[in-house]
Amino acid sequence: METGKLIKAMRKSKGISAEQLADALGVHVSTIYRYENGEIEKMPYKILLPIAKILGTDPLYLLGFDEKQITKEDILLDYFRLMSDEQQEALLNIAKAMSK
Repeated sequence: METGKLIKAMRKSKGISAEQLADALGVHVSTIYRYENGEIEKMPYKILLPIAKILGTDPLYLLGFDEKQITKEDILLDYFRLMSDEQQEALLNIAKAMSK
């Protein structure tokens, strides 16, 4: 299933309106409809990650990957990308300290 159609199906199954999703993302509702209808094919990662979080799924699943193929590394990378530069730097310092 295409990403937009999958988002729409999951949104509806969770009882989330397009307006609620748009408000949560800080975008206009028409943008949500354009994602869902495939008018905007290249969804920015900064939008895909929060949509996945709101829908309770993994962004890779929304991109068409089987959930069984998703690794811990994929999930960690998704969370890392959501962090600010300062948070990423702090996490890297922790990881360096833990690996010694």
